[in-house]
Amino acid sequence: MKHTRPAGVSVLICTYNGAQRLAPTLEHLSQQKLTLGIPWEVVLVDNSSTDNSIALSTACWQRYGAPVPLRPFRQPIPGKNYALEMAYDEARYEFMCIVDDDNWLNNDYLQVGFDLLSRHDAIGLLGGRSIGAFEVPMPLWFPKVSRSYAVGTPVLFTGNPPRLLTEAGPITQGALCGAGLFMRHAAWRLLQQADFQSLLNGRIGEKQLMGGEDDELSYAVKLAGYEIWYTPTLCLTHFMTKNRLTKEYVPRIIHSFSETFTRLSVYRRLAYNSTIDYSQVYPWIKDFIYLTIRTFSMRNLLKYLKLRFKDDIEYLLIQEQFYIWINFMKEFNETRLNYIKVKNMQQRARLLYKGNNQ
Repeated sequence: MKHTRPAGVSVLICTYNGAQRLAPTLEHLSQQKLTLGIPWEVVLVDNSSTDNSIALSTACWQRYGAPVPLRPFRQPIPGKNYALEMAYDEARYEFMCIVDDDNWLNNDYLQVGFDLLSRHDAIGLLGGRSIGAFEVPMPLWFPKVSRSYAVGTPVLFTGNPPRLLTEAGPITQGALCGAGLFMRHAAWRLLQQADFQSLLNGRIGEKQLMGGEDDELSYAVKLAGYEIWYTPTLCLTHFMTKNRLTKEYVPRIIHSFSETFTRLSVYRRLAYNSTIDYSQVYPWIKDFIYLTIRTFSMRNLLKYLKLRFKDDIEYLLIQEQFYIWINFMKEFNETRLNYIKVKNMQQRARLLYKGNNQ
């Protein structure tokens, strides 16, 4: 495995108006316990903020003892993907850890990630689990949508036939959560060399909540030939601000997934249905018919009507299936072309991966 960066950890934080969230995040980072001699750093990318995120972060880091360098950058183009790509380019070390500005890492987090990535060269991405912390009392409805908020244990499968993954190991089905995600820099460089182009924009501030970039990254790295790993020993706390715990915010975060579902389905079909040639129109027509039958089933419609007049989160989850169907229909022609583009990228990446490991 070819590495051009030295062994160590670059913590990547991308923030938009995160001045009020960054202080505890940096405080937890400053308490990381690593074996003497393991170098690490913090790369902070301000993604078009209008507050004093960088100035506050620099002051906080100094107050917490500045155990390693904190290197701030500004990305004027809105969108989390653009901020992350800048962070990848600026990272000095081979192992990168993506930390959101509301993530509080356990004090052994970086050490656990460093050890696993050092022992297993085939790991391209490594993720863990999270628990929630709340600025206000946790709403009763929150457990129903906790995974939409990146809280809890991701639903991941391994083996053939697939079984739920509950211990450390490689993943055969599912995608890792972006919060606290470790990425090998060699995997990112390989994707760049293979001309990987994201099908998503990522979140843009609080106005556009389109996410899915962590799912896309998981699928892309796996398609390139690397292994994707999960370990429960990686644990962080995801802090929920009160403005994200309102009944007005929930529909936005739930419906944001319907906007990316169709584009991410391209990756899923390549990863799990590689024997079917989705560069042709017929398989997509077949899938659309199946999705239509499932979405408009009598059971689904009756449940939808039953919950329609209740103030219930489950109503939103069923409504989401209709949004997915609409977006699938709207992006039908574009999706097949996206499939061809991603498949070509996969072929280039696999050749590069094979060449790097001979």
